[in-house]
Amino acid sequence: MWKKFFNDIFNKGNFKDYFKRNKVFLLFSLAIVILSLLSGFYNYGGYSDIANGIMIEVTGIASLNAPVSDNFMGLFTNNFCSDIYVIAFGMIFSIPSVLLTVLNGVLIGYVFATGSFWDVFVKVLPYGIFEVIALILSLTGAFLVTKMEIRFLSGIISRKSIGDVLSRLKVPFKDLVLTLVRVLFLVVVGAIIEAYLVL
Repeated sequence: MWKKFFNDIFNKGNFKDYFKRNKVFLLFSLAIVILSLLSGFYNYGGYSDIANGIMIEVTGIASLNAPVSDNFMGLFTNNFCSDIYVIAFGMIFSIPSVLLTVLNGVLIGYVFATGSFWDVFVKVLPYGIFEVIALILSLTGAFLVTKMEIRFLSGIISRKSIGDVLSRLKVPFKDLVLTLVRVLFLVVVGAIIEAYLVL
């Protein structure tokens, strides 16, 4: 049973179909992240107080004096937990998920606007690309959770059998698992680059 479940998820055909099935969610997530990045970049002065407060907390996660493995674990844990929160808040119809994504996007835009050329293109960009893609996928995951929730509630309200309700959740659940795996991969790669190559 589990073998078939994972074979259904992790095959070449499903990888392609994933993007077709979730095109609207992916494009909407991409638009939110891009608009947030641009807002943080062009209106960085308006975000300076909030951004500086968050940056002080974030800089405590990794240190030049700490062992690389500790930095990796700190960065990985922080970024993955942030992405998991975005996905989990899909249970509240993705409203907090969108707000968290906007906040993260604004912060990244702020860093691009206020950092030097060296800091942005040599220190931030190599791992930042992976974090931005993970952010887009996390919001897509939140929308998938909301989709499952709506299908579940509509099935219960219309008094469909449990079997019918669960069958309608099967495809979005598989897409959610694939989203989580992709986010995990991106966060690991981003944390490795930041901890081992940038710090």
